[in-house]
Amino acid sequence: MQFYTLFQLQKDLDSNLHGGGVSGLQDFYSVVDKGRRSMIGKIRPAELIRKGYLEQALYPNVDRYAIPEDIKYKDVIEIGLLSGYRNVDTMNQPLELVTRRRFDQKRNTANNSMYIGYENGIKYAKILNPLGIAQNLNQNECDTQETNGIGYKLIHNCDSLSDNGTWNTGGNVINVREDKLLHVIGSGSIKFDIDSSGTSGYIENFTLEDFDLDDFRAKGAVFTWFNFPIPQNITSVRITLGSNTDDLLTDLYQSTVANPHDSNQWTLNWNLVKYMFNSMSTIGTPNPKALKYIRFDFTTNGQAIPNCNMDNILSRKGMVYEIVYNSSYCLIDPITKTWKKVGDGLGDIIVAEDDTYNILLWETTLSAQKELYGNSMGAESDVDGIQNQLAYAYQTYFKEHPSEALLTQDSSHIFGNIYDGYSDDTMYGFGGKIY
Repeated sequence: MQFYTLFQLQKDLDSNLHGGGVSGLQDFYSVVDKGRRSMIGKIRPAELIRKGYLEQALYPNVDRYAIPEDIKYKDVIEIGLLSGYRNVDTMNQPLELVTRRRFDQKRNTANNSMYIGYENGIKYAKILNPLGIAQNLNQNECDTQETNGIGYKLIHNCDSLSDNGTWNTGGNVINVREDKLLHVIGSGSIKFDIDSSGTSGYIENFTLEDFDLDDFRAKGAVFTWFNFPIPQNITSVRITLGSNTDDLLTDLYQSTVANPHDSNQWTLNWNLVKYMFNSMSTIGTPNPKALKYIRFDFTTNGQAIPNCNMDNILSRKGMVYEIVYNSSYCLIDPITKTWKKVGDGLGDIIVAEDDTYNILLWETTLSAQKELYGNSMGAESDVDGIQNQLAYAYQTYFKEHPSEALLTQDSSHIFGNIYDGYSDDTMYGFGGKIY
């Protein structure tokens, strides 16, 4: 379908305006964004429904997960298990979206509850005790039951510098030591400093006991915790897994991440870092059944980061969920095809059919005319006339698109077909599938 562009919106806006037209505005793009904000506060255009991924590699003592940044508030339509893709675990009850108060109080809140909120300006999802996860072991079980098929494989607990090999550092990473006070799991963590001598450094261990991750390559990820007291100085962290200790430059798996598992930016203190096996590159011919070497390379901005920590390196089998949601973005870059909130070029594509475009146009016209009127370049009657046009546009929209009108929100919403696979042996009729 051929959508409109900001160039067309600018032309239509100019013809709607009195008192100077578009040329009298301080910033055309900011006025369009005012119109967008007003529009999505009243309707949920079907054109703005998007599908993304919600990675659910569930892990002990972690309930936070990253979500697409353009989700409009908590307007999630559906969450479903992605068929045929790393679905090692099963979930036998649908997720229920609840309010923050209900989630935090844990009162009258079932397991498999989800809340979408913010912390330190970062949007995320929290999930309470997902049910039906295969072998959802606690940490003690995870540490002691390391055989393939369990779902976990501990690589190094980071409790001590003397257990399971020796840790070495290089580049701008210095002063490796034990920390028995600050840790996430177990009895300690490995502490190190990053100085300002350069923009790269590493910590490595090539005297590890052999570890077998073959069962996790197509189905899981490697996780570890990093504490960065000055997170803005970290750019990325690369993991290297090797099987050839005679030549540390070959027979490797490698992957680099620029943010933690549950956020789109590094956060103060502990960050849970995830490296998906199916996205790792290979150098040479690594043997996944007899890995002996692990290394983390840090890229920084050249500024010092003292008192960093690393804790608990393990691999975990996971699963991937699709998430369908209402986006708060309505523009697509014509070159990169990425969605964006605020336009910066007249070629930007407006994701809207005629009736939605018409509402955006009149909302933008109203915002523009108020700006012009505030500068004594318009007339109050013009503003009143635009408001009447806008009211008529919404009235028509609500009549033709009742499902897209914003209604009073329920306190909770259950995702998934709760009647699928019903049998006498299935509690509450939940058949082990989420669509």
